[in-house]
Amino acid sequence: MRVCIHAGASYRVEDNHRGEPPRLATCQAKKHVTDFQAGTSFGVSTIYLALAVSANTASGGTGRVIATENEPSKANIARQNWKEAGEEVERVIELREGDLRETLQVDLPTVDMLLLDSESKGRFGRRRWR
Repeated sequence: MRVCIHAGASYRVEDNHRGEPPRLATCQAKKHVTDFQAGTSFGVSTIYLALAVSANTASGGTGRVIATENEPSKANIARQNWKEAGEEVERVIELREGDLRETLQVDLPTVDMLLLDSESKGRFGRRRWR
C-alpha cells in the first residue's frame, strides 16, 4: 500500500503502479519542487516524482526528490534505474541510504509531497494503512 500526502490531502495508490501517471500529473499540476519518498525500493516511483519535479523546475529554479532506502542492494538497483532513465531524472534525486529515522535528521527542507512507500518491520512492527 502506498499513501501520498500533499497539500494536506492524502490518497491511496494501488501496488501495481497503475497510479504512477496520475501521481505524475498531480505533482506537475501542484507545481511540486520538493518531494519526499520513504522507501524507494528499485526507484520506479521515484522516477515519476523526478520527472514531475524536473518539469516543474524547467523554467528555472531548483527542486529535488529526497528518497530513502534502507536496503543497500535495492538502493544500487534504484541508482541504475535512474541512470537509465536519464539526466532529467538523475539530476534531481537525492538518495539517503539507511534508516530514515536517522537519515532525515539533517537538511530536510519543506516538502511539497510525501510518498510513504515503506513497510516498517523494525521495532515498531508492520504498519498497515486503511
